[in-house]
Amino acid sequence: FPAGEVAALNAARIAGKTEAWSTNFDLFTVPADGSLAPANLTAANPAWDSYPLFSRDGKTLYYLAMSRAGFEADRFQIKARDIGTGATRDIATDWDRPPGPLQISADGRTLYATADSDGEHPLFAIDVKSGKATDLTGAGNIAAFSPTAQQIADDVARAIPGADITFKPDPVRQAILDSW
Repeated sequence: FPAGEVAALNAARIAGKTEAWSTNFDLFTVPADGSLAPANLTAANPAWDSYPLFSRDGKTLYYLAMSRAGFEADRFQIKARDIGTGATRDIATDWDRPPGPLQISADGRTLYATADSDGEHPLFAIDVKSGKATDLTGAGNIAAFSPTAQQIADDVARAIPGADITFKPDPVRQAILDSW
């Protein structure tokens, strides 16, 4: 949540007559204190919107969206929505891979995602401005990835100013990670 003020709800669906065969999932925001009803951010897209991720400064919401309603074989595209204006832009429009859930770098200039690629499932870095995707791991399959302890601490400190956060990485386990 940016500064603990707003939550983005992942892939909610409006129930109705088409619920049984609809793949139209939308993203909503709601004040963390529950003072307002959820606001649908992606009502204009009749297809699946999912995996919201706020930028570090809370001004942009990154997410994945399909473009073809009712077509589950569609691939997700990376979107960036300006929270202030509501303007949405595509990121990595020339990248022909289906990204999975996103993470963001500490400086906010890079998104990270895994994606199927030539029989592998590597981790990619996607430049937020240019959309250029770079394979970081090469051959192999990355099943999951996580932010570092410092990134988590930074996120908590941003959301809860004044929070006292400490951690101490295990040197043996850290050495294994550093060897990759």
